[in-house]
Amino acid sequence: MANNKQLMGVGLITVSLFLFWPLAYAEYGKISLLKTAISERDVIIKERGEIQQNIKKLKQEYEQRGSELATFAAVVPAKKSTAEILSSLEAIATQTGNTIAEVAFSAIPIKAGEEHALLQISIQGKGTYGALKNMLDSFEKNIPLIDVQTIQMSIDPQTLQLSYQIQAATYFLDDTATK
Repeated sequence: MANNKQLMGVGLITVSLFLFWPLAYAEYGKISLLKTAISERDVIIKERGEIQQNIKKLKQEYEQRGSELATFAAVVPAKKSTAEILSSLEAIATQTGNTIAEVAFSAIPIKAGEEHALLQISIQGKGTYGALKNMLDSFEKNIPLIDVQTIQMSIDPQTLQLSYQIQAATYFLDDTATK
């Protein structure tokens, strides 16, 4: 009987070793795969942390420059609006005592490396020298920004009124209407 107990113990140990080896080896292979996956996840977590830090930096920079961006957006409109500019020109002319005879617009698309497009404005009108000077002062204070490029003037000796032609430009960001 003692012999049977020993044989049975040896048999159970042998069977358990034969069963343990394939199961343990399969789990060992999974462990090496898990180590690879964990290292890949660590890299992903590190990259996400860097991305979050960059987003925080951009948010802080945006908050610091928020007033600058608001000022720029107020001066340079996002889209071209000839109707708005025309009504603004008419209001300025009326306030300063000028008469606008003709206004022509021509869009110039965004050039490479520039952040804004130009809208060329040609204005023909009449008024006194003081009224013209007041109109030019209003252009400087106007929003959207109007940049006067050239002025041609002639005077009518009988009425002492100036006839003028002004070449100006205004800026806008979106030039999809000009393409």
